[in-house]
Amino acid sequence: MAYGVLVPSKIMATNVETLNRTAVSGSDIENGMVFRLDSYSTGSGQGEVFSVTQAATGSLVNIWMAYSPEIVTLYAGNSAYKGIDLDPRNFYTKAGDMIDAFKPQPGDLILASADLFTGARTAEGYAALATGTWQLAWNSNHPADALAFKYLATEYITIASGSAIASQRVAAYKLVCLAN
Repeated sequence: MAYGVLVPSKIMATNVETLNRTAVSGSDIENGMVFRLDSYSTGSGQGEVFSVTQAATGSLVNIWMAYSPEIVTLYAGNSAYKGIDLDPRNFYTKAGDMIDAFKPQPGDLILASADLFTGARTAEGYAALATGTWQLAWNSNHPADALAFKYLATEYITIASGSAIASQRVAAYKLVCLAN
């Protein structure tokens, strides 16, 4: 299964600590997935770790986006092996593991692979948070009171394979954050 790839090209969170958080989820989370961080986790030893919740109707702003270092973990029984697979499309954060997240701000530029969206993009000019999913959904208009991005261009993310560097290109969308 291919997971989404996120490249935060220019984001305010790079220079502002309060726009970065550590969280934990009861679900597997891919980079680029979106969620709320409204309270601390109640897990043992997780005093400053936030609890991930899926956005629901009426809570589509103040949204956070997963962006953890893409060190793929391979699981075999009770063992976990990190860094063996270099393909970021195989990266996700397993339920119960720590997630790094940032809060998208108006003006932030990101590059997101097609796997991060519900449905395929046709002519829609906007991507926004939808309820009942961890992903962004394509929209023909800029929804009010929701995390929203404007589509700028279709680009590619180069993924190195084990045998040939820069041999694989993955379609991705350049987006600018309009609201959160």
